[in-house]
Amino acid sequence: MKKIVSALVASLTAFALLFGISACGGKEPQREIGEDYVIVYASGDMRASGAAGSVAAAVKESLGAELPVRSDSSAAAEKEILVGAVQGREYSDYAARMPKKGGWYVGVFGDDVYIQTDSGSYDDAVRAFASYFLGVPLEDGANVSSSGDYAVDGMTLCGSPAGFYDIVYPFADVAARSAAEDLSAWILENVGYELPVRDENTEGSACELFVGAEYGGTLAADEYAAVFSENSVKIAAESGIVEDAVASFITRFFAAGEGDIVLSASAEAQVCKCWEYLATGLEKVQTLENAQVAEGVSYEKFRMEDGSGNAVTAFMLVAEAGADWRVRAATHPGYTASDRLLSTVQNTAQSLEDEGETVLFACNGGFFRANRGNIPESVLIRDGENLSATGSYGEEGHGFFGVTKSGEIVIGTYEELGRIWQDLQQAVGSRGLLLQDGKLYDICYGASDALGESRHPRTAVGLRENGDLVFVVADGRQAGYSVGLNLCDLAKLMRSLGAADALNLDGGGSSSFVLRENGALTLKNSPSDLDGSGNRIARAVGDCLVLVAA
Repeated sequence: MKKIVSALVASLTAFALLFGISACGGKEPQREIGEDYVIVYASGDMRASGAAGSVAAAVKESLGAELPVRSDSSAAAEKEILVGAVQGREYSDYAARMPKKGGWYVGVFGDDVYIQTDSGSYDDAVRAFASYFLGVPLEDGANVSSSGDYAVDGMTLCGSPAGFYDIVYPFADVAARSAAEDLSAWILENVGYELPVRDENTEGSACELFVGAEYGGTLAADEYAAVFSENSVKIAAESGIVEDAVASFITRFFAAGEGDIVLSASAEAQVCKCWEYLATGLEKVQTLENAQVAEGVSYEKFRMEDGSGNAVTAFMLVAEAGADWRVRAATHPGYTASDRLLSTVQNTAQSLEDEGETVLFACNGGFFRANRGNIPESVLIRDGENLSATGSYGEEGHGFFGVTKSGEIVIGTYEELGRIWQDLQQAVGSRGLLLQDGKLYDICYGASDALGESRHPRTAVGLRENGDLVFVVADGRQAGYSVGLNLCDLAKLMRSLGAADALNLDGGGSSSFVLRENGALTLKNSPSDLDGSGNRIARAVGDCLVLVAA
């Protein structure tokens, strides 16, 4: 049995109060089940009638109270235990939306308790009711169910449970209606809430998940907006891209969730013209440069801002799967396992050019320990040669980026690396993963050191499910231009850019973004290191990742 958003889940206590304070409706929580309750069953439903009798027996056995049993054709009492698909009650429409696909559901709405089933049998539901709702204070919103078939445990949207929401679209907007229906179908399949779809001129719940062009701001033809406020979620897009907007919204906010989904109406998540960046608490405000480096390889420089106006300038390269490129791990030409020479990313890339390669892009790679002879902290495999500090694959907790001898690109954990390192042709290591299978890895929640929690220059590489590679370098430590990212921001940014797996590479002064531009290799970012005259200079590093033309 799967328990969903129950009073037993301490982390969701706030959810238990939402029905009482929501603008969508509700009553103040008051209570325990006692003699002031009436048991009500759905008229004409013999199974519900029998279950109502079982509920009465359970109450009598547990509490000693004999509660009257009536059908829903009777007038509503102040406090009721409602069994089956009852009609004519304040919350019956909302209760009918709650998860129970092929199973059962027991939940509290205001003072009332609803017991429902899709399976025909109420036995398990009555037992759950007796176990969890008798002899204890009732918390508004508490519920249990058998909905083990759902990918998502529960959903709270901007102050109210998702079951209180209608999905709304602009009147006569056919595309928005289709997108709204797609969203409703996804929520039903993955969360279990069956939300009605209606146009804006039709009466319904005060809680709305709006899909369509009404926004209140200015959007370009190819932009989406995500607007969160109390009891309201808006997916704003013009008709021509509204279906893409909904699909993207599901990917960014719903499908990426694990366990319960909670979308907040906080100041950090109000409006974003391109919500790929909303997940970080940063809003993309400007594209500063973009270019096609080669067929299937594109570059963008963009600026983001947080809610306090702090700027972050970042650089992104996307290498599409199937295009003519390959990735190499590269070092200073004289780098060996015993003589670990350092070089800037730009100089390392140029050395490959001198060998006849056409370098499209390069960035810094794995961490290295300058105070210990520049040894790599984890794996380093260059063109099949193992240069790792340990002779194998590094230390527990490290992640890696690798290219196998067959050409497969892998981003994975230390444990995965230990299994396949002998099959790697190229590899660099890291202190940890950012994403694994689209989910935020431990680094996002466990970044307890100062370098993880605070903002700094960052470098990351990500792999999309379709095989595209995404490289990101964010400048930092330069107020007014770019304050940098913390590790959780970096993880969320990589996920927002479509990465399923992503790795945090060496950062700080090592962060370098070198791009082929007009036939030459150019350092595009602004390093945080300074020379004796105060000029910004690129740091020499142990290794780097280089994208070359195939």
